[in-house]
Amino acid sequence: MNLLQVSWKNSWNKSLSSALSIILIAFGVGLLSVLVLFQNQFSEQFDKNQAGIGMVVGAKGSPLQLILNAMFHVDAPTGNIKIEDAAFLFNKKNPFIETAVPLSVGDSYTSYRIIGTNHDILELYTDQLQEGRLWVENMEVTIGAQVAQELKLSLGDRFYSSHGFNEGDLTHDEGEKFEVVGILEAHGSVIDKLILTSTESIWAVHEGHQHEDDDHQHDHAHDGSENHEHDHPHEHDRDHNHAHMPMDSLQSANGATKSFLDYPKKDITSVLIRFKDDKKKAIPVINMPRGITENTPLMATAPTYELNKLMANVGSGIKALRYLAILIAIISALSIFISLYNNLRERKHELAMMRVAGAKPFQLFAIILFEAMIIGTIGAIIGWLLAHVSMIFISSLLHHQFHYGLDAWKMYPAEMMIIGATILISIFAGLFPAWKAYNTDIIKNLS
Repeated sequence: MNLLQVSWKNSWNKSLSSALSIILIAFGVGLLSVLVLFQNQFSEQFDKNQAGIGMVVGAKGSPLQLILNAMFHVDAPTGNIKIEDAAFLFNKKNPFIETAVPLSVGDSYTSYRIIGTNHDILELYTDQLQEGRLWVENMEVTIGAQVAQELKLSLGDRFYSSHGFNEGDLTHDEGEKFEVVGILEAHGSVIDKLILTSTESIWAVHEGHQHEDDDHQHDHAHDGSENHEHDHPHEHDRDHNHAHMPMDSLQSANGATKSFLDYPKKDITSVLIRFKDDKKKAIPVINMPRGITENTPLMATAPTYELNKLMANVGSGIKALRYLAILIAIISALSIFISLYNNLRERKHELAMMRVAGAKPFQLFAIILFEAMIIGTIGAIIGWLLAHVSMIFISSLLHHQFHYGLDAWKMYPAEMMIIGATILISIFAGLFPAWKAYNTDIIKNLS
């Protein structure tokens, strides 16, 4: 029987004390691993969803609420803004603004949000079509990959929207249905969770498909009847009908999707702004959010600033939990030390007999260290497994509430460092008992 087998058997001679040490280690490692998984995956989601957006403009209210609603689609909007007030943001001659994307928020389908916007939103996320085409006419929608998968939607499917963001909200079941004309490729960002349509479609749903006035009719707007249907949604003869459309083709449709500017008295919810790369650090760009907020009926905020504040607040809680996990790890090490030391006192006669049978001092030293390592390794592995199982439940809750999911089995180097550190701490906790075993006095302990 080799030393490792002896250590394994000895570890379970006092199964209660060993089990207690393992539970403490597992709890500490599990908590630290959950924090690593949660923090890393949320940071990745934040990075993807920021999409180079340098400013968000909307109704006055909470800046953080505006950011969460416009960029992450997890909160209610702060209100609506008049197009005439925000029109200056869409001026192509603006030397600082590269892209301005309008958002009209308020409706959903089975809790997935329907966003009135234009094709520029796809430039922010560099997304491409998986199949079908982009929305062109009113009541046409292009949906994200997650929406298509979760709701089992395909090209040509039709549905009524609901007012609000929750299942069971009031359904707009009069007038024309939305029709799916395209499905986007999976991107791993918020775009996967959205149903995209024209701004005019959102207005049409809320106004009973009645035109505001004849002077502003869109050439391809519907008249509100229920008889208009596309039997073959792929048959529109347009340049951007092809799946896997590159971004330069998406841009070619911009002229047709900017018509919301023809309705200055109407409302949108917010505007996403991407600044030109060579202007991002210019003083006018840095001061633009404050200038807009102070001098217009709008509120502008910089996502980086607000999200850094949010992460700082969340980070305080994470830091407190991290300290708790470290404290548990220290207690676990003490538990291993006490368990081995007490066992050693009870096993003095046994160790002396092993010396008489020919065991060398370093072998006794190794047996005790192996016992500590076994307890630490089992506890660390159980803790790691508990962390990833916990992430399954956390991901399920987030998906149900916000349609955000986490990869429960994604691995990070920090997890391996936690497991390695735990095993080293356990071995360190066994050094003194192992040294005592090394110095076992044969004559004294056999007498």
